[in-house]
Amino acid sequence: MVKYDIGNYSFKAIIFDCDGTLVNSAPLHYSAFKVALEKQGAVLTYAWYMDRLGLSRQGLIADYCVANSTVLDIPRAIAESEAQFLNRAGELSEIPEVMDIARNHFRKIPMAVASSGQRLSVEQSLESINALHLFDFVLCSDDVSACKPDPEIYFAAAQKIQVKISECLVFEDTHEGLESATLAGAKAVDVRTFASIYDNN
Repeated sequence: MVKYDIGNYSFKAIIFDCDGTLVNSAPLHYSAFKVALEKQGAVLTYAWYMDRLGLSRQGLIADYCVANSTVLDIPRAIAESEAQFLNRAGELSEIPEVMDIARNHFRKIPMAVASSGQRLSVEQSLESINALHLFDFVLCSDDVSACKPDPEIYFAAAQKIQVKISECLVFEDTHEGLESATLAGAKAVDVRTFASIYDNN
């Protein structure tokens, strides 16, 4: 594993996205969505899903309906996809290059997670890689009125850890997440530029 050097950044706190940043969860989330949509007669391809990483469950399924000119029971699809994901959360693995940063800064500076996921699945994901205890706060889609790329969740995270957002270093893996952090005024790092799971992308 090649360690990512964050020494060039000036910061007083770190905020991490969860899915695709701390946890390698995209394959499992895709499988969960696929099963949930199949129960309503809909087909979800991996390529279509991967193009929309970073969207909330609500946003992704709503986008699917628009793109495919179809009507789905969105609350049912959300509930079933989350249940599928939680049932297999034990299969998740960490993204070591990013988790190395989190572990190295544990109890040294404030740290938070800011995710567009739902709290139950986000906390279960972090628990599955023994990481939940590292963070002072975990903020999820349940805590804000608008999900990424809206910057609200990053403003909320900075307020929780009592550090100016401009003094926060953010790690993200999607365009929506990076836009959210940048709009908030944080320094944003794209983990796809150094995490080994993205080497072939």
